[in-house]
Amino acid sequence: MAVQDYCGKWDLSGMIRDYEFTRRSAANLRLLGESERFAGEDSDAIFQYLRNQMEIVYFGDFLRRYLYERCQFTDAFPDVPEEDYIHVIEDSFAMNRAPHAFGPVTSKWRNIVKRWLHAGAVKRSTVFLLGFGLRMPDQDVSMFLTKVLKEQDFNPNDPEEVLYWYCFHQGLSYAEALKLRREMEQEGDALPAEDRTEFWHSVQNELPLYLSNPKMLKEYYGWLNARAEAPKLRLFEAFQTLYERCLAGADQIVTRENLNLATRGSSSGAYVIERLLYSGVPRSDQRNLEPVASSLLQPILQSKRLDRQRLGRLLSEQAPVERFDLLTLQFLANLLTEQTSGIALAPKDRLLRFVDEANALLTGLNLWEIYPVNPYESFLLLCLLTEDPLCAYNDVWELSYESSSSLARD
Repeated sequence: MAVQDYCGKWDLSGMIRDYEFTRRSAANLRLLGESERFAGEDSDAIFQYLRNQMEIVYFGDFLRRYLYERCQFTDAFPDVPEEDYIHVIEDSFAMNRAPHAFGPVTSKWRNIVKRWLHAGAVKRSTVFLLGFGLRMPDQDVSMFLTKVLKEQDFNPNDPEEVLYWYCFHQGLSYAEALKLRREMEQEGDALPAEDRTEFWHSVQNELPLYLSNPKMLKEYYGWLNARAEAPKLRLFEAFQTLYERCLAGADQIVTRENLNLATRGSSSGAYVIERLLYSGVPRSDQRNLEPVASSLLQPILQSKRLDRQRLGRLLSEQAPVERFDLLTLQFLANLLTEQTSGIALAPKDRLLRFVDEANALLTGLNLWEIYPVNPYESFLLLCLLTEDPLCAYNDVWELSYESSSSLARD
């Protein structure tokens, strides 16, 4: 019943495009949460659902298929050598004068391309980068975002994504996108304060029009930019708040293990959070977690592990805070707060509380609300429906490595 209550709250009307598979994913999530198997073998049921029913698409495989069809290779798909795909990407980026990355990069360009062709999953920014490099239309970029990454479509609340959407729709290059952004930032928000609420209602009713008309785009972009004050700083502040909540809630647990958390933000704090989230993941001789590549759920869990190395980079601001960082810490903070309060919530109440708090956090940062089509977010929601969500979260990670080891032995 809890999943049904949640899915009833999920509103698809704000999406730029509607997709049948988004509704199918929500229905599958509800059916699993209400099944008898889930009640008896929740961790194994979650693992099997993520592995077999989430319609996982490997990014590298999809990229090859996309290039194969777009370039109209005459050889059979399995016979096209990797070198041909590398040349296509390199030549296309050069012809379109697209950057090799949106920020500083130390890897060689050819190695970056090879990683894309072999990746199980990539970051959202990589799809936008490929959109400019391969001069994709906006529908193709949407396809990569929604069907491959299992994330939501262009975010109409994010000025950067609004700009990208317009450029892909109009067939503009990255250089033209930068020029347009400079022009719009110089113009700023020209709307009087009293007109802004009415303007927002107008945008919601006619979003495609505002994202395709140059004059209306500039008005919308300026309005969005005025709302998105120092987004990176706000993300980091939200991360710090949740991190402190997790450490405060973990104090009672770590005391029993004689771990010193006197210095907030130290490596010891990051290690405790790692232990709470990934106790079942095998470790190397150096006590580091085994690579996610060794997990059978690698396409889902890749780049979604909040280990102490990731936490260290975030705390020192050497890496940008991402959506999954916030959701994972919100998940852990809520469970630790419940545990230390001594008042156990029913699974339904626990789930709805998490959804409400997470959505408030995300929308306050101009991000999409919880999205059950995304495998990792589905994973968190299903864990919250169990009697011991943190145990279920650990168990699924552990099962993904145990199953991988069993297949390797066979």
